[in-house]
Amino acid sequence: LDDNREWLAIRTLIREGKCDKPDHPVYYAGMIRGLTVTEWNEPKRTVLEALEDDPELLEDEVWGLFETERVGTDSLTGAERWEGTDWSGALIELSQQGRLSRDRLLDCSLSALNLGFNRERSRWFLKFFDALKPTEDEVSERFEDLVVLLESPTPNIVKWAFARCSRLYRKGLLADPEQLLELSSNLFLLPHKKPIADVLTFFERVATERP
Repeated sequence: LDDNREWLAIRTLIREGKCDKPDHPVYYAGMIRGLTVTEWNEPKRTVLEALEDDPELLEDEVWGLFETERVGTDSLTGAERWEGTDWSGALIELSQQGRLSRDRLLDCSLSALNLGFNRERSRWFLKFFDALKPTEDEVSERFEDLVVLLESPTPNIVKWAFARCSRLYRKGLLADPEQLLELSSNLFLLPHKKPIADVLTFFERVATERP
């Protein structure tokens, strides 16, 4: 899919029943930019408008973005930063309407961060998880998924996951910090002072409270 209109053309054929949906990651990734494209001389659509116009995308294609977004040059981070397409806002709005599962969005965001995205591509999933404004209980339920991210090779994922996990301990929602203590040592390998200072503060707090 070298042109955004190619995705639109393929999607049109699928909706008209003239071809099967391609079982290929490029099809899913192509939706990032291709979804908001229109026919020539027509105004560009918002992500929300396009998804509302084609609700079948909410059953499969939307979820595919959390699995295949690293394919090719298209990325959710780039689309929002350089083209102003509001994928985050659209998905959150649809979850508030009950048309997308909030729990699944939270889970898929964390799963995506285990796929090896680089710093730029991972930024969207981090911000999206935060934009969903999960409750402390929702975060606590996902502790095992969060703590695994402390082993990520991507520094901003490690820092973000540690901040989320250590907050659970401060709020009294993490009874045994042993696993977090063991894996948070990865932060000492980061090239910045603040995350190292944060983890040392955490170690000190745990040592004080659990001598």
